[in-house]
Amino acid sequence: MVSTYCNECLPGAIERLHASKLATLGIQVMSSNTRNLLFRILIGCSLGAAALTLIPWSAALVTNDLGYKSLCPFAPWSSLSLAGFAALLAVTKSYLASQKE
Repeated sequence: MVSTYCNECLPGAIERLHASKLATLGIQVMSSNTRNLLFRILIGCSLGAAALTLIPWSAALVTNDLGYKSLCPFAPWSSLSLAGFAALLAVTKSYLASQKE
């Protein structure tokens, strides 16, 4: 049976073990500031792409499901999936931030 003390220190020990293995491979662990910046960029790009798919474009060959020609013929479904991906990234970012504290 594992004591309570070992259960509390086990996640830190596992993290140090992974960090040491990564260090032997020459890979640095990403800092939380870099990770948050990366998440913000990905969330912004996803939301920007979701907005771009709805922009009307007269040169499009196919009308979308909303009834007009836009940059993406799969609108609004592409917009919803990109917004959902951005939401998933935001939830993941907040989860990772809560685990570090």
